[in-house]
Amino acid sequence: MDYLKPYVGFLKNKIKLAGPLSVVFDCSNGTTGKVLKELFSIKYSVLSIKYKLINEKPDGNFPAHGPNPMLPGALNQLKSEVKKQKADFGAAFDADGDRVFFVDDRGREVPGDAVLGLICQAFKGPIAVDVRAGYLAKELIKAGGKRMVESRVGHSFFKKLMKVKKSDFGGEISGHYYSPLATGKSFDSGLAAAVYFANAVSELKKLGGKLSEWLDSLPKYYRSGELNFSVSDKDRIMKGVERHYSRLARKVSKKDGLKMEFASPAGEWWFIVRLSQTEDFLRLCLEAKDKKVFDRRLAELKALL
Repeated sequence: MDYLKPYVGFLKNKIKLAGPLSVVFDCSNGTTGKVLKELFSIKYSVLSIKYKLINEKPDGNFPAHGPNPMLPGALNQLKSEVKKQKADFGAAFDADGDRVFFVDDRGREVPGDAVLGLICQAFKGPIAVDVRAGYLAKELIKAGGKRMVESRVGHSFFKKLMKVKKSDFGGEISGHYYSPLATGKSFDSGLAAAVYFANAVSELKKLGGKLSEWLDSLPKYYRSGELNFSVSDKDRIMKGVERHYSRLARKVSKKDGLKMEFASPAGEWWFIVRLSQTEDFLRLCLEAKDKKVFDRRLAELKALL
């Protein structure tokens, strides 16, 4: 069976642009180029989509920058091309197209929390987030009148939670974004997320704004990203971290590793430490509302790990 046409038809039905848009897509020499070429061969009423594909030819050697857009430097070509084309935004897919990452019209990376918060406004909710979601995602979801549900990291946990909670949309900071099918099951598609993102950016543009301006208007928080620490005794170190902060924590969760949240006159912050299931790694993610608090607590946790 030729699955391309049904998939393109599915994506076409999700396009609801509020006006013309210019986009650069980096296919990372993976599978998405063929789908996008077919998708944009279709005429969309009076709306014009100006687009450019880069690294669209499938090549298992991944000559452009490798198959993973999360690696340092992997988005450099996309950033440059977005500025050159004066595009509204850019999107980079991983090799198999289930993840997507965005840059704004100034060539700056768009944080996953902001992507989730922007896309989710078109959905009724509840909105699913992973345990690493930060202040910004939660505030944008709440400001949009949505209810939030929290999942363990991983697509199997996400899909199960979304089905149980009847969630309309969800996302992980790793670039996976989920939406439901008519069957009630959810699936993660970088291409579908890119369509939803394009719809949202076109709404901003219709109101006279740019994606970069919207991002600049958001509160600024300080995040570490997910940092890996090689350890020989993961359980012992996790228990030590919990003991060290147990008296200070306002909230503790063990849904997925150890997550602790803090609020004091010195400032609000949180961290999560998760165990790698396949390697001797502990994965740390930390966020604070104040730069000094962020620097201090990150140094502290690095020493403990």
